[in-house]
Amino acid sequence: MGNDVSAMDVLKNTPFAKFLSAEVVRDVSLCFTSVKFKPGATIAFAKHEFLIVAKGSADVSTIVPHAQKKIKVMELLCNKKEGDILTNCTIRGGGYGRTGLMRKSSLDKGSGGKNLVAMLDLVTVTADKVQGCVLLRLDRDKFVKVRAHHMMHRSTPSQVLSINKAQRTAEDDWHLISTIADDQIVDYLAAVPFFSEVKPSRLVALAGLCTFLVARKNDTICREGELGDRFFICITGVLAVSVTNQTAPAHQVSHRSMSVVAQTMNSSPSARRLETHRSSVRVSQVLIRRLADGSYFGEISLILNMRRSATVTAIEDSLLVYIDARAFRNFLKVCPDVKVHIQHVVVSRLLQISSKAPSAQFLATLTTEDLLHLAQLGHVQEVAHGTKLVLHRDDPVFYIVLNGKVQVEYALPSGSLYVVMSTGGYFGELSILLQTQSLIQVTVRDDSVLLGLSPEAFHRFFSKRPDLFAEFSLKFLQHDVTIDHVINHYDAHEVWLVYLEARHDNYEEKIRCLTHGIYFCEDVDEFHATCADMSIEDRLDQATTIVDTYLSHDSDRLVQIPKLLLQDIHAAIDAVCVEASVFDHVRREVIDQMDVKVFEEFKKSSKFATVLSKLVCVTELPSQLTPAMKAHLNFQVFKHRQSHEIINRYTWMGASPR
Repeated sequence: MGNDVSAMDVLKNTPFAKFLSAEVVRDVSLCFTSVKFKPGATIAFAKHEFLIVAKGSADVSTIVPHAQKKIKVMELLCNKKEGDILTNCTIRGGGYGRTGLMRKSSLDKGSGGKNLVAMLDLVTVTADKVQGCVLLRLDRDKFVKVRAHHMMHRSTPSQVLSINKAQRTAEDDWHLISTIADDQIVDYLAAVPFFSEVKPSRLVALAGLCTFLVARKNDTICREGELGDRFFICITGVLAVSVTNQTAPAHQVSHRSMSVVAQTMNSSPSARRLETHRSSVRVSQVLIRRLADGSYFGEISLILNMRRSATVTAIEDSLLVYIDARAFRNFLKVCPDVKVHIQHVVVSRLLQISSKAPSAQFLATLTTEDLLHLAQLGHVQEVAHGTKLVLHRDDPVFYIVLNGKVQVEYALPSGSLYVVMSTGGYFGELSILLQTQSLIQVTVRDDSVLLGLSPEAFHRFFSKRPDLFAEFSLKFLQHDVTIDHVINHYDAHEVWLVYLEARHDNYEEKIRCLTHGIYFCEDVDEFHATCADMSIEDRLDQATTIVDTYLSHDSDRLVQIPKLLLQDIHAAIDAVCVEASVFDHVRREVIDQMDVKVFEEFKKSSKFATVLSKLVCVTELPSQLTPAMKAHLNFQVFKHRQSHEIINRYTWMGASPR
């Protein structure tokens, strides 16, 4: 392979050159010289080196420990083809160093085998093993002089880079080429929260994996529903993000025969399915946001094989860089510390997306911090269509559907019943609560991504959240729930309030007392949840407000409690000793005084039926739970559980625990 290449011709075929005037491309081409590398030759870098592949290709590799053997092997990160840019991919000793393959002995020498970090930062670039390659190397000194010559007589540089060719100036062109030549891609990566924990040396290596891409006006960069395999950063331009909007009536639960299921299901006359019913669905494309310089998208596809959640289209000619998912996953092999952090961020982001799904339940109530905590506790599973994810008598695991669709089978004595779970849905909690082997069987209906929590992780998260635990109690006890369950639930107690206010006798004392009691519990629960983050002064102020609102004799929302309990609260406030539990005994007393008859009437109402329908309840389940099984659906019992081992052998037939 000769090195007779035209720098002008090579530059014309690079993505960024499509945004430059012919004059700027010509002037920049004069700053390059061609360099030929033999097949397999190592390509050495000087400080701030910038090269373009003119002929052939180059492999970017690194050294990684072998999974089974005590040796180091070369791992390919990515392959750079004609027109791609090569930059220095490693920082060692505080500066840009020469990249090359070192012997294992030299890596370990004097370090006792502890020089792992240095090894992981070592990236090697080699010419194609068969044809070699020819590179264009930028003469940076010459480039700086040429750029200065063109810019010295111009006005103060604009802060906004124009991408419209009709409006572009030479200043814009030199700004763009400088962004690329000065390796400012690292700065773009550093500004992405996704990479906030990645060390600068790793970001330099990551920048070396980036490839430029031109998107012309109206070009579709990625399409909703397609499998994603690239992460994009917009260098300059404007992009539109749109999603398919499905408008339909509120979700309804319907029982009907399975239409397309496994043959064994079709052969059973008692097989039924519960699913979200959407009638008269209308589909349209909805613009949800615009992306401009520095914006990024597609980060989830770097970690997981998932379909795109939106379509991204160029509103005008745009220049982007992307990282291929395969190259990024190879990069993570040598940066396991980075991988853990990024996985947590990705899962947290997926949970956030799932929380907005129509089928999302408790997820919709969680804060960003809650979602990150949940992501850190769980493990992600990518499961293919048709996989039997859970079998009867498997060890219990709690799953949240992050993407895709699964089918949950309840093999009841009266016949199997099926529930289809999509993004935001969850399953497996009952077996954990009962400390028994799996009572369900789960089949994956579409390629899916799920977050799994072990019994220990499940307890760690939900034992601090009675409002979320109440959802499980409502889901399985249904009309057997107590006032405690409804009061604790983040949504059900508000529905109860709406029911009470709509009653024709809402002016009567018993209804007013109930309403005041629910409001009191709501404020006390808020105080309990936020107390740890409040100062002593704020605790006193908040506690005093609750007393004045509900417990003073002239309160508008007076709740009746024994004098001794009221004295205890006043004593705590006077002693400036207000703990999160200061109202716990009063709350218990208020709930115990609530009118059970009115509560039973509420459970027979359409309002309560709405609560259960949102939870996709299987109406046959309460009759399949023995008193011993129902006893596990108590938050206090769950909260103080000492062991998470399987200690019971329950079945839908109502067998007693062993």
